[in-house]
Amino acid sequence: FKYESDTQGTVYRDVVEGGIHYAGKVMNNVGIKAAFVGQIGDPKSYDGYDYHRLRAWEAGVAAHYMNWTVAGAVANQHKSGVTTDTEGTANRYWNVGVAYEHGPFGVSLTYASSKSHLELDTSESEKSHVRTFGAGADWRLAKGVKLYADLVHFSLRLSEDGVAEPGNRGTVVRVGSLLNF
Repeated sequence: FKYESDTQGTVYRDVVEGGIHYAGKVMNNVGIKAAFVGQIGDPKSYDGYDYHRLRAWEAGVAAHYMNWTVAGAVANQHKSGVTTDTEGTANRYWNVGVAYEHGPFGVSLTYASSKSHLELDTSESEKSHVRTFGAGADWRLAKGVKLYADLVHFSLRLSEDGVAEPGNRGTVVRVGSLLNF
């Protein structure tokens, strides 16, 4: 049974999502949080193309000691979201971050990397690599009132058949306030 759809978001049916989560304390009151989540689903036909089955997972861990938190995650989407005429693929990402809080002040640094590699046939391949770096600071003025500033730098590199393509890079600066009541 094949189903044609007008939206990319309906490439899969019978999607099952699940995960496990742990939160606790270990050695000398180090707080640990860990999680593993996954998705599976059956493909539909979209715009005349058949897709690989949905098989994706992500695992993450965070450790908190005194005012410091270190966290990271890794994920793999395998061939999810890719047409069946694609012979080989790799869609994965990872990230890591560190944060420090002291009283009403907080700062953080994060880095993320995402790679995609498609082997369309024996003569064609496409690769992309996205890197992001972020830095942020916030100041809690009162309960429910926070000022913040973020700086995020990103870069995208593309190549097709081993030849570099035009990519993209930029920097985003955000300054604002958050009211939570």
